Amino acid sequence: MTTTTRTPTFDGSSLVLDGLPGFFTLHYQPEFDLHDHGVVGCESLLRWWHPDFGMLRPGASLARTRWDPKLAGAEEWAVVAACRQAAAWREAGRPLQVALNLSRRLLVDPRFPHLFDAAVSEADVDPRDLAVDVPLAAFTRHRLDALPNVAVLADLGATIVVDGVSGDVRPVLEHTPASVLKIELHNAGRRHPGLHPSVRVGLRAARDLGATAVAKAVETDADLDELRALGFDRAFGHVFGPAVDPDELIAVVDAAERHRIG
Repeated sequence: MTTTTRTPTFDGSSLVLDGLPGFFTLHYQPEFDLHDHGVVGCESLLRWWHPDFGMLRPGASLARTRWDPKLAGAEEWAVVAACRQAAAWREAGRPLQVALNLSRRLLVDPRFPHLFDAAVSEADVDPRDLAVDVPLAAFTRHRLDALPNVAVLADLGATIVVDGVSGDVRPVLEHTPASVLKIELHNAGRRHPGLHPSVRVGLRAARDLGATAVAKAVETDADLDELRALGFDRAFGHVFGPAVDPDELIAVVDAAERHRIG
C-alpha cells in the first residue's frame, strides 16, 4: 500500500518541534444543529503531519516516547491557534463556537487559566466562541483536581462541556457549571440494531440539567435519524465528514447553509 505524503493545506500557523519530523496543526470537525441543519460549532483537533505517514493523532502516536512530555507545549500552542481561528471566523462573518479538546494534563495545570485568558486577550476573541471539553471523569470524586480550573474558565466566559457522557449523570453534574453534554453513542450490537438505552438516559439527564445535548461520533445515517427523532440538539461525527482544515470547514458551512435555505 502506498502512503500519501501530500502536505495538507491549512489557514494559519503550524508548530514545529526541533528534531521531530513534520509539524503540528489544527483540524476542525463540524458540529451540526439537528433542528435547522446548520453548522454551529466545531471540534478543534490537534494533528501531527508526518512526511512519510501523513496526518496522525499525536497523543496516540507519541505517547510513551521521548516526545510525550513536549506534547503539553503543543497543546498550549493549539489553544492559542484555536482562539485566533475563532476570532478570524467571527471577523469574517462566520462565527463558530470552537471546542478545545484538552488532555487532563493541561486541564489540571495551575497555569492553564492564565494561559487561556492570555490567549483570549491576544486573539481578541469573544470567550463565548470557545468551549472547553472536560472528561466526565474529571467531575467524579476520584478526579476533582480539574474542578478549580473549570470554575475559573466558566467565570472567564467559556462554555463548559462534559465529554463522554453515558447514562444518568445528574447526581455528578447538578452543581457544576456545565451547560453542554456530549453523549456517547453505544450501539446495542448487531443482534439488536439501534442505539443503546444509555443514550436516552443521557439525553434525559441533559434535559433535566437544562444542558444542550450533543451526540458525539455519529457514524451512520440510521443513528442520525434516530437521534433526530429522540430530540438531540446537535451532533458531530464521520456521518457528516472528517475533520478538515479551516478553509475546507468554511466550505462545509456554506454547503450546509445552502441546503438549509434550499
